[in-house]
Amino acid sequence: MGKKILIVDDDAELQFLLVQILGDAGYETCNLLHGESVLETTTQFAPDLILLDVKIGNMDGRSLCKHIKQTPGMEAIPIILVSAADGLYVSLDQEGGPDDIILKPFDLDNFLKKIAFFLT
Repeated sequence: MGKKILIVDDDAELQFLLVQILGDAGYETCNLLHGESVLETTTQFAPDLILLDVKIGNMDGRSLCKHIKQTPGMEAIPIILVSAADGLYVSLDQEGGPDDIILKPFDLDNFLKKIAFFLT
């Protein structure tokens, strides 16, 4: 069984695409269309990496990222923000910020390289 990736994004079509891409690359995935149950799902699924959209319905992925990073036992899980929003790189230097950012639309090869980097 491959490394586990939790995908949190309210775009069902993008989730479907990411599941296909990551599955073909040998990763196991779990998907959430909202952020309300991310802590519970993270505890149950035990992901090795979290892909987190910045805008998830009414939630801000940056705040959710910070919450995950401040939860005991989850602080070491790499989180990559995936978004089309500009100006996100400032988040990398903030307490509880993501480990990296991937801007949409993304280059597939670069996307998979970043994923592999955080899972090695």
